[in-house]
Amino acid sequence: PGSFHLPAAIMSGGDFAGAGYYDSDYGEGELQGPVGKFSSACGTLSLGCCFLPLALAMLGYNEKDHVCNMNNVLYTESNAEIVGCDATQFDHDPIVYFSCPMNKDSLPTWTPAEFGAAGLGKAIAFRSAAGAQRATMLQCVEIARRITEGDSKHTVYSYKQEWTDVYVDSTGFSKTQQALDALRVQCPGFQGNPRWPTDIEQSTETEMAQSLKAGNFIISHELLKGGKAGNDGGLKVDMTRPIPLTGFSNAALKPANSLPRAPPSGGFTSITPNQVAVGVNGDELVTCSEPMQIGCVRIQYFQNWDTHVSAVAAVDTVGNTRPFRVDSSWGCKGADFSALESGSYDLPDFVRHLNDSNQTKTWMIRICGILGAWLAVFCCLQPIAAAADVLGDCLNFIPCIGNTLEDLVEGMVTGVLCIVSCGVGVSCALLVIALAWLAMRPMVGGLLLLACVALFCLANAIAQHFKGERKQKMDEMEMEAGFRPGAYS
Repeated sequence: PGSFHLPAAIMSGGDFAGAGYYDSDYGEGELQGPVGKFSSACGTLSLGCCFLPLALAMLGYNEKDHVCNMNNVLYTESNAEIVGCDATQFDHDPIVYFSCPMNKDSLPTWTPAEFGAAGLGKAIAFRSAAGAQRATMLQCVEIARRITEGDSKHTVYSYKQEWTDVYVDSTGFSKTQQALDALRVQCPGFQGNPRWPTDIEQSTETEMAQSLKAGNFIISHELLKGGKAGNDGGLKVDMTRPIPLTGFSNAALKPANSLPRAPPSGGFTSITPNQVAVGVNGDELVTCSEPMQIGCVRIQYFQNWDTHVSAVAAVDTVGNTRPFRVDSSWGCKGADFSALESGSYDLPDFVRHLNDSNQTKTWMIRICGILGAWLAVFCCLQPIAAAADVLGDCLNFIPCIGNTLEDLVEGMVTGVLCIVSCGVGVSCALLVIALAWLAMRPMVGGLLLLACVALFCLANAIAQHFKGERKQKMDEMEMEAGFRPGAYS
């Protein structure tokens, strides 16, 4: 067989996009013999033996983390004191819950310079708890597709102009004649993607306030990011809603109709206010007028739009927030805890939201872990499937019914292994989950252990049923073919 190389390629929807992709024709792989099949099966067995403990360890840690998070939330619900936004007396670092509007005067001011765009300086300014800058450049992108024509396989290249937030190195584009012809048509006049401006960060640059005030509370940077809750809380930048920039169309920025349609030769080294204007959409800075050409740059800004926060934390005498200590319980060690959510909630709704986030994360990992354990056990049983495959190859030599026997044996063995691996893998996963809960919540853990035993029994019963059914069908086929026990003795 031939070979191919795929350096610096990017896979996208079955296509290979990027640079430096070369391939050669190759034929179909030869059929494996018994040694090759058992060798592959043993490799899969080794993979399964390595993956199974990892999947079970992940499940065990996930359950412990879930229970400990539940303990933290229950401790919070029992010990937090609900206080108003105008509270001023905080003695002995109490645990408090508050839901207050953010003080607008305490919000930081974000400018392009805050995101590394030194050339733009303070041409744009907005106040928010968090902000982000996203820059994109119009570039020519290469796409490689592998196609089959008869017995040969080769690569066909196509190109398109696309706004991307990372630099595409065009020096590695294919130099085949087909690629050059496509490039000439789809990126007319292409001389290479210009360099990325040195003072504009690629992709998205996000920043968060170091602290801000909500009522009389000074919220720390850590709490603004969600605190110690370990969920998806905290303040987030809304990346679906760009900041309107029409209010910044002033003398510092150029009129949109005065911009060139193409970047300078070699691209922009830096972006300054006299090189940009507010685009026709009103929510982006552009360096070129329509229709834009390769190398033109667009810059958008985003912010957090929330006005209220709800949080639980310990506070000192002047209102600074910090994590509080949760006592050890349910097999969990003592831990620091604090939490913040955007929006206005009363304490029961806040607790419900924390529990929902905890449940969602836990179930996602549970499902992945259980499926992983099932797959790992199925991999461990592949030598049996390989033996059935070899047996099927031998049965295939029997005239008339050989192919049927081969399909029957291989199909039944694969089905049985799938069912058995499901029963064993899921049972192992539930066993680990049950043991984790047994150590921390004995009643729940005991019920899960009973479910594990039931699954083990079910898997064994199914395996015995298929074993007897397979023997019966084999005997019937042998009798139909004239092979009766003792016929040749």
